[in-house]
Formats: sequence, C-alpha cells, structure tokens
Amino acid sequence: MSLLKENELLTKNIEKMFQLVELFPEDAISNAQTVLESTYKIILDEYRISFDEKEDIPVLRRKVVNILRLNTRNQNKKSEIGQISIKILAGLEQIAQELNDLRNKYSSSHGHGNNQIEIPIRYAKLATKSAEMISEFLFLTMDERQGKSSEKD
Repeated sequence: MSLLKENELLTKNIEKMFQLVELFPEDAISNAQTVLESTYKIILDEYRISFDEKEDIPVLRRKVVNILRLNTRNQNKKSEIGQISIKILAGLEQIAQELNDLRNKYSSSHGHGNNQIEIPIRYAKLATKSAEMISEFLFLTMDERQGKSSEKD
C-alpha cells in the first residue's frame, strides 16, 4: 500500500484542499502547495535524507526528483518511451514550479495589498488536482523503486 494512502495527515490535507476549492480558492491553492511540500518531506524521510524544515519547496522537489531518478538525465534518451518520458517529466516539473509561483503570488499564504486579484475557482481546481496527481505519481514511483509495486515504468 502506498504511503499516500497510509499517511492520515496527508490524506486529511488532500480532503481539506478539495473542500476549500469552491468557497476559498486562495486557501485551496495554499493547501495544494502544502500537500506537495508534505509529499516531498515524507519521501525524503522514507529515504532517510535530511532536510531543513525551512528549505524552499523547489529545493525539496529537486532532492525528491533526484532520489527517485525522475530527472530528465536519468531517462533513456535512445528509446521512444524515454524521449516521451523526458517531455512528461519536464512538464511535471514545470507544473510543480508554477504551482509554487501561484501560491506565492495569489494564495492566502501571503499578505496582499490593494491590488490582490481574486483567483477563479477553475484555477483552484487545476492547482488542487495537479497537486494530488503529482503527489500520487511520486508515491507510486517510490513504491516501484522500493519494490513495493508490480507496476513497471
């Protein structure tokens, strides 16, 4: 069973994230990034990789991507599936980075001046579903790397 399903607090954060979408999209976006940050830290803990609690989310993400061998340099550039996976993984990396930027600029996690823009619900839905998908993908990859899954790359 995946750590995603085993971790009660993370599961609660994911549920809360989806509950906030309609009424408080800025809070949902903030929670989406919290889900990703928690995912990164749980995976680093699982691999016994130390990190500073105050480390930036992109730094944590890079550590996880390297541990799970999901960076583009670890893909087989000579095979068609390798070339496709490079593009997909680069896209996932970009999505994770943009979620971080969205949180920093528009979520409820930071104060705003008079020019704050109200986030449309569709962006909160995009952010929350993306965070859930990335989190699940990372946990499934970790399970596969640790031999806990019969799924192949």
